[in-house]
Amino acid sequence: MLACSLLVACAIDSRVGKLEMSESDGSESSAGNTGNAGESPGSPEQSPEQGMGDGEGMEMGAAPLLPLAPGAAGAAESPSGGAPEAPGAQQPGSQQPGSQEPGAAGQGAGGAGNTPGASAPPVASEPEVIGGCFNQLLRNGDFERGSEGWTELSELRDIIVWNGHSELAPTGVSAQAGNYLAWIGGIPSGEFMMYRTRLTQEVAIPAETVSLTFSGYVWASLPEVGLPNPDWAILELADPEPSSSFLWRVMYFEDTQTEGWVRFEQTSTDVARFAGKTVPVQIHNMPNANGLLSVWLDSLRLEARCPR
Repeated sequence: MLACSLLVACAIDSRVGKLEMSESDGSESSAGNTGNAGESPGSPEQSPEQGMGDGEGMEMGAAPLLPLAPGAAGAAESPSGGAPEAPGAQQPGSQQPGSQEPGAAGQGAGGAGNTPGASAPPVASEPEVIGGCFNQLLRNGDFERGSEGWTELSELRDIIVWNGHSELAPTGVSAQAGNYLAWIGGIPSGEFMMYRTRLTQEVAIPAETVSLTFSGYVWASLPEVGLPNPDWAILELADPEPSSSFLWRVMYFEDTQTEGWVRFEQTSTDVARFAGKTVPVQIHNMPNANGLLSVWLDSLRLEARCPR
């Protein structure tokens, strides 16, 4: 049984919630928190975005940070001492950097890299109404329609993949529900290159919104912990105004491991800045150390609560 706790504090709030997980049969429960955007309690001394390309100048607030799984710290060796491979890690030289144009991955429905002899399952239809109060705001939040609704940026492989993808199979990870999931990070850094992955979607927030709740499932893996500048990944609602910082940092992953799927749920009550607007939801990573942090996401849901 995994026994870990999660200090849950969005970039919009300083109160703490926790994530609870049951036995390893995959059932989880979570406690979310509410807050007010604009506050940045518990900000680290240095923002992960500082000096990192398009993340430069963004405000860094305290967001839910998944802790290490028990016994993970110190269990991995340094790269020179034979660090264990990350789930789905590519062997050096197995693929040449630049062999695929940026953004080319994800043009299909997560089919690239399929296991030989296997074919991806057909995409499903949207199961519910999208948009409006008390409805799902994300298109294809369960990724069962491949890349539909999402924009993928990845140089070496698809971000939205299916269970039979050749690089996913060795990790032991499969979709939390259905056949598809999103895979952020997990591309080992080259000698002169760090490979970033980014998944985005423009979402319309109803004008009547009084709160937003973001929920879903995450599975995170990092084989070597405690590095000086570890890899990190973020799930956030970004600010559409170029002069502003992010609106809401939902989840932040650093030195992170879970042992299976973990459910999360976060709520923001300060929505005046983005109610009635179209804002980008984005999930992206920065491979500061070695690019071996993998974050898998599935069954995402963003819901607006409005006055009845």
